[in-house]
Amino acid sequence: MSDHASAPSTPEDCGPEISALDAAVRLGSRAARVGFDWPTASGARAKVAEELDELDRAVTEESVARQEEELGDLLFAIASLARKLDLDPDRALRGSLARFQVRFAAVEGLASGRGQPLDTLDAEALDALWCEVKRVESSR
Repeated sequence: MSDHASAPSTPEDCGPEISALDAAVRLGSRAARVGFDWPTASGARAKVAEELDELDRAVTEESVARQEEELGDLLFAIASLARKLDLDPDRALRGSLARFQVRFAAVEGLASGRGQPLDTLDAEALDALWCEVKRVESSR
């Protein structure tokens, strides 16, 4: 067994100075070095589905603490899937947040231009505005 395989996890693996997603990738990589990993991304993807099912059950049957635990397991599984796909989950999430911010501002602009305060619109009307923004975005 190699030295790194038997070494305990270090505080740097999940310290407060790095994002939780980055810490999850680091810890998953460390486990993978000793063979504790899925052989393919499809195994990690199946784990995401399993954890999502567990979260669904916890939401309807369990305490808030249990729901948070299951959400954490799901997020860790998603970070593991990203690692298997050789993607950076933190960068992916930041990109998603940036796209949401731009799209939401466009929704606000459309509604305002039509004299429709967002807080007066129902979910269906908000979704229609969102879809309109995405259609315009994809036509560029």
